[in-house]
Amino acid sequence: MSNLDIRQAFESRIAAFAATMSPPALLSWENFNFVPNSTRVYFRCAMAPARTSNPAFGVDFDRLQGFYQISVYGIQDRGPGPAEEIADAIIALFPRGSITQNGVVVNIDTKGSRTQGLNDDNGFYFIPVRVRYRQDVIS
Repeated sequence: MSNLDIRQAFESRIAAFAATMSPPALLSWENFNFVPNSTRVYFRCAMAPARTSNPAFGVDFDRLQGFYQISVYGIQDRGPGPAEEIADAIIALFPRGSITQNGVVVNIDTKGSRTQGLNDDNGFYFIPVRVRYRQDVIS
């Protein structure tokens, strides 16, 4: 049981999506040095695991759950539209259902959502997108 496969399931899809943009979006991964470029869109990604639950007695059954957050950092002073379009496209990358990474199934029980966009102090307008996940591990 590991959160690594869950993280990789999200990150591989986000990286592929970022590469399709023109110019490609930059990526800020957890625990990696990153200096934003105020002329380029970037995504700041973070996994927020919640407490592991044990939904059944008599069986070795762990449920890993939490959410994965992708904050879309668009260029400031261009209005909310461009960043909102990207945020909606990221939500569409993770529809309700399941995704598989390295043979591990990660469930997405509800469609992702985004919050209100905000201007930061570094010249960006950002919109957090959250996708809740669940992985049932039965041994």
